[in-house]
Amino acid sequence: MLLKTFHILFSIFLVLAALFLVYFWPSLPFQYYTTEAWAAVAAFGSIAVAIFSLYTSFCQISAVNRAAKLSVQPNLFFVFADGVKHPVGLYLKNEGLGPGRIIEWTFSINNKDIPEKNKVGFDCIIQEYKLETYAHRYPMQPKSALAAGKQEGIIFIPEEFGQYFIHDTGYNANGMMRKLADEVNIKLKYESAYGDELHTESRNAS
Repeated sequence: MLLKTFHILFSIFLVLAALFLVYFWPSLPFQYYTTEAWAAVAAFGSIAVAIFSLYTSFCQISAVNRAAKLSVQPNLFFVFADGVKHPVGLYLKNEGLGPGRIIEWTFSINNKDIPEKNKVGFDCIIQEYKLETYAHRYPMQPKSALAAGKQEGIIFIPEEFGQYFIHDTGYNANGMMRKLADEVNIKLKYESAYGDELHTESRNAS
């Protein structure tokens, strides 16, 4: 914001300087072209150079800050596991360059928001789909962080429970997770190490 304001002020200064040199200075009578006048012009030029140097410094500082932020920018997103490498379920992965700090979990079922948030919201989903006996959930609580390159299980179903799903719910493990994917949307608000707020949601999970 400061850099943008300075940029505007510097642009206004350049416009005024150009108007002075193009319209006002040539119209002065010859007798005004004195040593004092040229000294004033030199001073004006020195001020312009100083302002330009200050503007350049601001730009460099801003560029360094942007590079620093990008160097630790997290990229959290949801993925589904089909049981080959990991138990069937929904996972949160960070493929960014820095840690992602959890701020808040919110939920909706069939496009209807539920009031419960964070751990209580996860419990509501587990109860809604009768998964208390079968599903493990390890929701990362607010203020916890997921390091770069790491993956955490959010809701997953151990392989040994697969046979019970057919009897109790009418779905096997993969079928149940796909049902959750179709009906439940988990929204996550998180932030970078610099406090930049970011968002992701399970509806976009691959």
